[in-house]
Amino acid sequence: MKYLLIAALALFSAMSSAAPVTANLSWTVPTTRADGTPLAASEIAEYRIYSAVGGAVATDANAAHVKVSTGTTQVVTIDLTPRAEPYALNFGARAVDTRGNVSALSNIATTTVRVESTSVPSAPTNLQFEINCARGCVITPVE
Repeated sequence: MKYLLIAALALFSAMSSAAPVTANLSWTVPTTRADGTPLAASEIAEYRIYSAVGGAVATDANAAHVKVSTGTTQVVTIDLTPRAEPYALNFGARAVDTRGNVSALSNIATTTVRVESTSVPSAPTNLQFEINCARGCVITPVE
């Protein structure tokens, strides 16, 4: 059984806007406990999804995370400003059983996303021209 988290990157800032980008995160449901005993899917209460933009995912189980209930799809919004360089997004997951036991952090999944602006271009600058009124006025752009 697999679960899916959609990290919908709502990419905008006060000064510019960006085209939306999505990253899908999925994982295989654990079937055993750390000691090797069986774990039924019904014993899993939730998953905790940890993320980091351009850095390491926190290893502390109580660090900021998104809770995903079993059998659901969760959408997470991350605000990123458009820029020339791509962003590196890192994700990790933990399973929490019905007794509140929290698993070790999963492997880290990494993806890169390019955030492109959808704003209109800036206006041209340094516009120059010459006016010659020797034989009627002619305006000529200067290149």
